[in-house]
Amino acid sequence: MNYKEKTIEELQNIILEIQKEIASRTFFKKVIYEHPCKGSARHHLNKYKHWAKKLTSLDMSKTNGYAFGGDFLKIDSQNLLEINSLVIEFAGCSGSSFRLEKIINDGKSETLATGNHSNFIDFLREVEKHFRG
Repeated sequence: MNYKEKTIEELQNIILEIQKEIASRTFFKKVIYEHPCKGSARHHLNKYKHWAKKLTSLDMSKTNGYAFGGDFLKIDSQNLLEINSLVIEFAGCSGSSFRLEKIINDGKSETLATGNHSNFIDFLREVEKHFRG
């Protein structure tokens, strides 16, 4: 296509078409995410530590939960996340375990990695593969 021969109006229409196509490709459908302990008794939620973060950054120099950057998610209610978001879950009720989850659909996720405090570095390296890859 020779753009030099196009009028300004034709070029503007082409730009609009391209912008519409880009917008259609970058739209992220949001779905509901719930922590596995949502709906648990208040006693359970108060007795054990629980948290979840939408993973937006990773600091490989940290050797604890501070390695995971991102916003904390609600444990006792629903959250809206984009499909393919990565979520780090921590549940003290499961032997202080960490899980990396990939959001695939409403209320559904795929576990990509698991770990605990005793193998945290291995878990962090596994998270890095999925986060950077």
